[in-house]
Amino acid sequence: MRIYFLGVAGTAMGNAALLLRDLGHEVIGSDQAVYPPMSEMLLTAGVEVLEGYSVDRLQKLEADLVVIGNAFSRGNEEVEFLLESRSIPFVSLPSVLNQFVLSKRQNIVVTGTHGKTTTTSLTAYLLEQSGANPGYLIGGAPLDPDRGWNNGSADAPFVIEGDEYDSAFFDKRSKFIHYVPHIVILNNLEFDHADIFRDLEDVKRSFDHLIRLIPRSGFLLINEDDSNVLSLLPINWTRVIRVGVSESCELRITKYETNSKGSKFDLEWKNRRWLSVEWAMLGLFNARNAAMACLASALSLLGEDR
Repeated sequence: MRIYFLGVAGTAMGNAALLLRDLGHEVIGSDQAVYPPMSEMLLTAGVEVLEGYSVDRLQKLEADLVVIGNAFSRGNEEVEFLLESRSIPFVSLPSVLNQFVLSKRQNIVVTGTHGKTTTTSLTAYLLEQSGANPGYLIGGAPLDPDRGWNNGSADAPFVIEGDEYDSAFFDKRSKFIHYVPHIVILNNLEFDHADIFRDLEDVKRSFDHLIRLIPRSGFLLINEDDSNVLSLLPINWTRVIRVGVSESCELRITKYETNSKGSKFDLEWKNRRWLSVEWAMLGLFNARNAAMACLASALSLLGEDR
């Protein structure tokens, strides 16, 4: 299939284009300006990137499908042509990921106002180190893993950064609604994106919609130390695991301290020491990111009882 990405230079759009190209699709993209690192990644992969927008050029491309980035709206000449002519099917980025990648995978969806990219990268890294060959889509250009996307093995988990921002000008649902979650990490919750959410309750409503999509066999990993996250409870249709510093947490961060090389801490699973971590990252929030990544990785590979 020939797939045209309108707005390919965005980090998520570019990584998704590379993901679909790796699946065997012919991928072409356009944008107003393309900068490193995405420009270099697309060039290296052989993805043709066209400058600007043109209806005549779009018609000549004979694309089978157009993916419209959420930075685009009414008034763009290619958008107007797609709406008027109805000659080429078009979808949002989250929708195309659902259709071609996520619908049959065991997905770990990493959400929260802060820390999504870090936690997604950590989870993908841990799964890679385990030998699982996971799929992943990261909304950035990480150092470890060494790129922001991977299809991985069809029977391995897929880790995706779950953004609460809207999907497209024609689909105002949060992106993560499309991501078919098996495990959801909910790291924190604050009022953000005032251009699309009215208030904190509006943000919570979108997260509540995501949580309702987790199957009974899945898991919701929540930050026990965040009152806004806790306000979404109780939940009785899937398994909820609490992560944080509180004694009520199933996975508890203990003995946290900083030193000249970074920080160290222990992770206790149901009151028994599970892991000791010593790394260059600072901040209890990063310790929580690591705890979430460790737990999601273990649950996706081994389940809760092992």
